[in-house]
Formats: sequence, C-alpha cells, structure tokens
Amino acid sequence: MIKIFTPILLLLSVISLQAAAQASSFEKGYVVQEGDTLHGFIRNVPETDLTKSIEFKKEFTAEKSTVYTPLEISSFSFGNSGIVYSAVEAEILKGATISRVQRFAKLMTSGYTQLYKLPLPQEEQSIVINKYNTNLYILKKDGTYYTLGLYETLSEGILKTNARYKGTLRAIFSDCKDYKDNLDRLAFNDKSIMDEVGKYNACMAPKTQTQIHTVKTKAVVKHGLEAFYTKGSKPDDDSNYEGEGYAVGYFWDIIHSGTSRQLSGKIGLGVMSYSYTYYRNSFFSNYNDEKVSESALFLRVPIVAQYNFGDAVYSNVLPFLSFGVTTLLNVNSDSNARPEHPGLTILNSVGAGMYYNRIRLGVQLENHKLSTENLTTLNFSLGFRIDN
Repeated sequence: MIKIFTPILLLLSVISLQAAAQASSFEKGYVVQEGDTLHGFIRNVPETDLTKSIEFKKEFTAEKSTVYTPLEISSFSFGNSGIVYSAVEAEILKGATISRVQRFAKLMTSGYTQLYKLPLPQEEQSIVINKYNTNLYILKKDGTYYTLGLYETLSEGILKTNARYKGTLRAIFSDCKDYKDNLDRLAFNDKSIMDEVGKYNACMAPKTQTQIHTVKTKAVVKHGLEAFYTKGSKPDDDSNYEGEGYAVGYFWDIIHSGTSRQLSGKIGLGVMSYSYTYYRNSFFSNYNDEKVSESALFLRVPIVAQYNFGDAVYSNVLPFLSFGVTTLLNVNSDSNARPEHPGLTILNSVGAGMYYNRIRLGVQLENHKLSTENLTTLNFSLGFRIDN
C-alpha cells in the first residue's frame, strides 16, 4: 500500500507547489491617470476595499506597489473584464450625518448621463430588513454627482424607510417634459435603476444610445488538497458489514459569480484505500457464518452543489451545506468469492462543514440507492486551499 500511495503523494505535492507559485492576488489591469493609461498589475481584493484605494505595480515581479486613491487616478480596470471602476463623489448617510467622500464605483451605463454602482462596507450600510441593500447608485449629470440611496432605520420598534433615490431622480429628471414614469413604484435594484436612467437618457438625447457596461463575470475557481477518513456500514443488512478507509485527493471549488456568491460547486479526484469485513455462509464450516476480510483501492470522484452561508470568495469563516453524488471506481480489489464492491458504485451525498480561512472541514453522509441495506459511509474531511 505504501508503494501505491507514494507516487500519488509526490504528484499532489508537485501540483501544490506549482499552484502555490502561480497563486497571486495581483491581476493584469490598467489605471488612467491624467489621461494617460498605465498598464500593469492590480491587487484583486473585495469590491468594498477597491472603492477606497488600489495597489498597482507595473511589473508582476516588482516588490513594491503604488497605492492610488480616487483623488489620484480617474479610473481602473482588470484585464479584459470590461468592468471599469471610476472615481466618483458620493454622499454617505449614517443616522443624521452626511459625509461627502471620494470613491471608486463600477460604471454601469453611459450616455447623456453616467450611472455607477458603489458597494458599501458594513459599517456604512443602512439595513434593517432588506439585507441586499448593500450599495448606493451614483448618477453623473453635467459634471455633478448625485447619490441614489435607500435607507432603513429602526426607532422605538418602528421601521422607517427613506427612499431618497426616488426624490433625487425626480429632481434630476424634471428637465425632460416628455418623461412620464411614476417613480413612486421604482424598485431599488440594478435593472430598475438602469432602465429608468436609460429612459431619461433617451428622452434628453434621442440620437445617443445608452451603453450598458455591466459584464457577467466568470466563475471563481479555487483549489486545494483534501484528506478523508471513511467509516462504512450496511445498517439493515444481515452480513454485519463494517468498513474503514483513508483517502487523499485534490478538489476544485467553482463559485458562482453572482452578487452574494452563496452558490458553488465542488469537484474532487482522489484515491481511497478501503478495508472491510462481513459474514457469509460457508459450506465448509457446517453452514456457520464465516467472517471475510477484504480490501479495495478506489478512485473517488465527488461532485456536489454547495450552499454557503456567506460570500464564498472573501469570507474567512464560512459554514456550508452540500448535496451531490460520489462515484467510486474499484481499481484493485482482492475479493474473489463475493464482490461486495463492484467496479462502479454511485453514492448519494449530503454534507455540512465550514471554511476557516484556507482550511476546509467537512462531514458527509453517503448512501447507495437510498437504501439502508446498501453501502452507507460517514466521511470526515480536512482540506486546504492553495490559493487565496
């Protein structure tokens, strides 16, 4: 068995070293400073951090980077993403205090006016019920920035909602006589705000088409090493089946690019050494039960959908639930008389766990054909993400 696992561990070590060498939080991008475009690399951090400042360096191997604020550059972008972050002026309302700040915001539409989306850090959010109200919209018209916000406050048990964005848009749109929409019904989300701004742009400049700049970003893929301990049984089978195994492998987390990043998928590839015992009738023991001990080597391929209780890209502590299937391919069994494990077995899987920084802890319950007479495994896993 040591001979079997040695090359596997060596292979995983090589993969780990290569991935670690390639992993970096700096990505290709450019900044625009006083009309000049500077190409280089920008540190990719959560959007709420990008809004205040960015780290930029011209060469990937450069040890030092330059920090730019919205007062120093007009815009920046990552590679060929098509997403542009521009320097804007915004009003931050917290309680009765209004602060005017300079931030980087994502360009959403351009035309007669320009619309931006500005995500807010938690300490600047105004949320009581609407948990998705985590941003402001900024509308630029004739060189002036207007902040569009929805604010919730709870006073003496009474929820108060201040939909300031409606009044602000009503004042901005008042110079177009042909604009007729009822803003009282306007929802505070990307599509509604973009559509309404597009109607106003068309009203003021019919010959100028409003350009939409929102780009659907690609899924985020993170990967790493994982080890399993498996306990097998067949609860309602009369053979008193018991099994135990150890596995090592590699996994890929594929994280949905939506705003919440709460949905993800996980694909794994590993090798499991598994030993098991069961009792069978023997014609050579006066029909008494005979205990049989066998072992097998499995190729293990889990594929699961995962619901994360937080942002799967940036959360340091992230509980999750998972559902999926695990395929076991028996590649080296010494079973001769009764093959308890055929060449291919598919197990239904349900699990839970938690990420703590790069560490992944999990427990999975797996079963063949949803029957307690068939193989049931309880798996405990420990994983380590190689990339941030």
